[in-house]
Amino acid sequence: DNTAAARGGGIALRAGASAFLQSTNLIHNTANDGGGIYNSHCWLGMVGGTLERNEATLASGGGILTEGVSILNNVTFDTNKAATRGGG
Repeated sequence: DNTAAARGGGIALRAGASAFLQSTNLIHNTANDGGGIYNSHCWLGMVGGTLERNEATLASGGGILTEGVSILNNVTFDTNKAATRGGG
């Protein structure tokens, strides 16, 4: 249950950052873009876990908005929504 004024309600990756998430659940997060995760030209790996009920209120990427490398394995997307596109 996090809210970001701009991007990445749950997690925001910027400026060459990298992250590896294992069995992580991001539930009910809100941002203008990338409600659950926002990845701006970074590396993200995620194994297991859930992106659920996240919302991009103004634009894209309810569950995740990625402009970098995102490798997801065995991740569940459920009931994410976006104002314009990419609800998953």
